[in-house]
Amino acid sequence: MHKSKPKWQRLPGHRNLKGRAGHTATLVGKDIYILGGRNGNEFFNDMWIFDTEAERWKLQQSNAPFSPRAYHTCTLLNDQELWVIGGSDPKQMFADVYVFDVVSSKWSNPNTSTMEPRGTHAAVLHPMIKNAILIYGGYGGRKSCWMNDLIIFHTDTLQWEDLRPEGDRPVGRGYHTLTTFGNFCALYGGKAEGGIINEDKLSIYNAQTNRWSMVQVRGELPTPRSNHASAFTANGMIVIHGGRHGSLRLSDWYVMQVPSGLANEGNLDLRWHRVEKSESPTITKRSLGKRSLDAFERDSPSGRSAHSLISHGQALYIFGGYGGGGLTFADLFVLRKLPNIPGISDMDLKKQKLELTMELDESHEERGGIKSDNFKGCGWKSVKQLKPHHGKQVHTPSVTLHLQANQINSNIDAADSSKEKHDEQLETKSTEVMERNELKALSSFREHSLSMLILERDGLKGDVRLLQERVETLQATINSKMSEELDYQRKSLQQEQELQRLQKEQLQLQLTNKEIEKEKSEETKKVDFLKQENISLKSNLENLRSHESKKVHRLEQENISLKADLEILKNTLGDSENARGIGTLKINELEKKLQDAIKSFEASKAIVVEVSNERDKYKSCVQALEAELQKQMDALRQISSRFEGEKSFLLKMQRTGKFRKKGHYRQAAAGAGSFEGICPLH
Repeated sequence: MHKSKPKWQRLPGHRNLKGRAGHTATLVGKDIYILGGRNGNEFFNDMWIFDTEAERWKLQQSNAPFSPRAYHTCTLLNDQELWVIGGSDPKQMFADVYVFDVVSSKWSNPNTSTMEPRGTHAAVLHPMIKNAILIYGGYGGRKSCWMNDLIIFHTDTLQWEDLRPEGDRPVGRGYHTLTTFGNFCALYGGKAEGGIINEDKLSIYNAQTNRWSMVQVRGELPTPRSNHASAFTANGMIVIHGGRHGSLRLSDWYVMQVPSGLANEGNLDLRWHRVEKSESPTITKRSLGKRSLDAFERDSPSGRSAHSLISHGQALYIFGGYGGGGLTFADLFVLRKLPNIPGISDMDLKKQKLELTMELDESHEERGGIKSDNFKGCGWKSVKQLKPHHGKQVHTPSVTLHLQANQINSNIDAADSSKEKHDEQLETKSTEVMERNELKALSSFREHSLSMLILERDGLKGDVRLLQERVETLQATINSKMSEELDYQRKSLQQEQELQRLQKEQLQLQLTNKEIEKEKSEETKKVDFLKQENISLKSNLENLRSHESKKVHRLEQENISLKADLEILKNTLGDSENARGIGTLKINELEKKLQDAIKSFEASKAIVVEVSNERDKYKSCVQALEAELQKQMDALRQISSRFEGEKSFLLKMQRTGKFRKKGHYRQAAAGAGSFEGICPLH
């Protein structure tokens, strides 16, 4: 732990800025952009900007063009574009993408290919690919589960790509952090199916080889947590702050110095350093009121989760978060200068402490302690069964050993301090004033104290050896149990994967059967409809045929009657030569018209036959035929009427004997029906 406590400073807030958690905070130049988040059941889609130079807040937008949400990501691209991906509200997960241009202050919603909806994921710029955003995990997907996919979103082509990296793939999780350094990305913490992730190694992704690796990290290991905040500083350190552990909201923070220029994760030498210890108490309703007041009056960030951590130059900024018990923060703190982190060896430790710690570490490493790949019981509280109970802290064997070693060192320090204090008292007293008996008594007391200290130290060393033996026994037991648990988990995972595959195949078969049944039902309906349509067409065709047959029969009867009338007219007009000539002309004209009528009639019969084959054309042809027949009938009726008039006129002329007199014909014809326009006499 760092000796000097960091000096945080509370920055001014804004009266209209509501407390929030699950938001995003993105540094653009000198400004911090805050977007979205939640306060209880109220979700936001507003955007605020904090100017780190003027230290003032500004409301950029009260409503963004997308629905309110939290647990989304916001990634800065090309120092100008903020890419917002996913998130959730109380009812749904989102799979949309929105882009905000900080120069024009305009939003856009690119038409991207489908991404599985998710929230509580992590997103960073890809270390190797230009204009690409790297996304890991989150909660959502088609099965609504904790996801462990590593995907790329190419912002230039708007396409998604599943990387499917090799190596030790991390378990699915959300509420984690993903921090980039060099060609690597460090995945830390989060929440999975069984609760908070509890691992004794750090998952490192190598973007150059597309491979996951589990890297051992030394130092003072952090408490397992989720919903924490992470940042990468200008001097090459990964910083994590706060988060949630059970019902606790943590306020501690750790740093990890990472090397630069490495291409192989196997050469990484990583070590955690605790900068500030957590002071977050367990939340109770009785203490909530006082705690809320204390939290808003503190000069340093209190315990919180789902907050944001921003690194800007040599400064760190913390904003918002949830403190438990309904307490959501809107405060902003700044640490003006990053603390100096000590090296691996601490020169301030006394020689006795250093020797004792080295003995413990050497003994621990020889017995396959924290560095053993198969031992997951030490460090980071990785055993899932070890959880806080009634406010008491549960420690793994290695942590217990170091605590007891620290207690032993404290006792030694107290004894040495007592000895030094006693020597100072002896020196301050004047030898001239002291009597010889007092000097002897003091000398005897000193020798007795030294012998007691030596005996106490020997006893403490014996206790250390006993503790080492106990640790060795516990390690062997834990190694055995962890090996059995790993085998069981591996078999369970294989069975679960097989079950998921079978369930997926069964679901696919059910969907296929449903589609076949649906298609079969639709085809049956189509066949029934066509049958009904065929019956209806046949009935209509029969009706049309019957109706047209009646019309044809009626026309034939009228034709026969006309022929008979013409024969009678021929016989009647045969007595008169002039009448015969006139009648012949009339008859020729009538026969010509009759032939035309017959031809029209034959054409209409052909049309009737053709219409029986083509229904739609038949209707139009029948209408045309009826019109034509009606005209012919009108013409025949006119001809018949005129012939009757001519016939009566000729008979009358024949009876009166005036047929050959000039002028009488025209006069009589005019009175009989005026045949002058049809057959004039010259």
